[in-house]
Amino acid sequence: MAVSLGGVLVVLGIFIRSCQADFGLNATVPNLRTSVSAAIGSGVDPLLAANRSITVDVAADVTEILAALVTVTNSVNASVSKIFTATQDVVTDDNTARVQLFGKLCKALQEANDVNSIASAMDVFVQNLDSTTNSAISANMTNLKYHKNTLNSVFRTISNGVKAAEAAEAPVTNANVGNFITPAMVTSLADGLSSITTCVNNIADLFTKVIDNQMNAAAQVAKVNASANTAVRSLATTFNTFSSNTVESCRIAVQTEKSATSNIIASFSPILDNSDSFNGGDVSNLNSYIETLKQLNKTYAQTVMSNYETVQARVFEMLTTQTQLVAVTLYNATKSIIYADAPSMSEHVSTCTAKYIGQLMAPPVQVSRLSSCLSPETDTLLNYDPMLAPLMLQLQTDASAISSVRMLSCTRSNGQCSSVYFSAYDGLAVQVEAQLKNLNTVLGNELKFLQSRVETCVTAITADINDNIHTIQTNFLNCLTTGQ
Repeated sequence: MAVSLGGVLVVLGIFIRSCQADFGLNATVPNLRTSVSAAIGSGVDPLLAANRSITVDVAADVTEILAALVTVTNSVNASVSKIFTATQDVVTDDNTARVQLFGKLCKALQEANDVNSIASAMDVFVQNLDSTTNSAISANMTNLKYHKNTLNSVFRTISNGVKAAEAAEAPVTNANVGNFITPAMVTSLADGLSSITTCVNNIADLFTKVIDNQMNAAAQVAKVNASANTAVRSLATTFNTFSSNTVESCRIAVQTEKSATSNIIASFSPILDNSDSFNGGDVSNLNSYIETLKQLNKTYAQTVMSNYETVQARVFEMLTTQTQLVAVTLYNATKSIIYADAPSMSEHVSTCTAKYIGQLMAPPVQVSRLSSCLSPETDTLLNYDPMLAPLMLQLQTDASAISSVRMLSCTRSNGQCSSVYFSAYDGLAVQVEAQLKNLNTVLGNELKFLQSRVETCVTAITADINDNIHTIQTNFLNCLTTGQ
């Protein structure tokens, strides 16, 4: 037979002795053990069973009701178990002297009253439970304390009876022990224990209902959280696509300019491969120009990448911030609907809660709506290359203008005509730098405009989501009154 932590184990102990003797006397008090066993019943098992039914993380309960229940349960278990165990020990004792026996009992009863304070836990009940439930818990806790104190008086009376029995001239037997430990004393003891058991059972019933409510609330919160998390994942997927296109657009912009620079440099190969035929072999200005082109290419690439990274980072930051704000608003709304129903005591609580919690999982209040701010711009990112292509082509044409073809127009390859062309490379470098800056400005502005559009959209949609959430909260409060 399985034995639990309540009073069952010690109750069984009453029946396994072959020779019974009670209160240290060599005699059996009529009906004592059966009365005590019946009064204790299942002890604190119902309360412990209620406690074991909590299957969620207690710390996750924002109302702290579950934590308070655990605190009170532990306190009652520690106190009442000491009383039941001490009572059964003294009832079944057959050889301990009265002073020692009842002294040990007195100490146990004192320890039962010295358990940890539960005042803070009871405050949680006052703040978060409906007045009826809170009053019932409080009344049973008060009655429990009263009946524990009453037992002290009962045991003093029984102790005096045992003392009288020990002082009696005639031997105390099963036949006359009732003269000292009277049926009234047995009844008082059984009534006191039964009253304690009744309080424990009442508290267990109340706690079971509260736990069921809290578990249901936790399940509702979990549903809202699951819905919100699904929306966040959907938004994350959209952002990942946006981010991928940002990287690809950046890669194209950098590669396009790099290819243009390579083409420009390649256009001067006929000169560099036959340098002795041009400007008397002095092509230093052209070499310097090419090195400048290479450096301008690096600077352009760095600026472009920085601009794209800035947009990507700021859009991500904006989405993260606004998503967190919506999450907080949604969470608070969920709490206000799920956990505010207890004190309200409205007859419409169940209907209203089900209706408006459902609305907190509906699309109008989900952050996945922010995806609509990213999707159009995701395609826009890939449209920059066609837009910039004519400018890049013009740059390539202009930057390679002073080529071998131009120089062939000179009748003398090493004369002043060729020298003029070679001296123009410095000015051409300045021109190319200006064109690249212009390209960067055009692309940079487009990226800023894109970022601004996303931020405006995200701010607007977030405000709309928050408005919808607040409307749901307002309608819920009205529903508690009207049922609608």
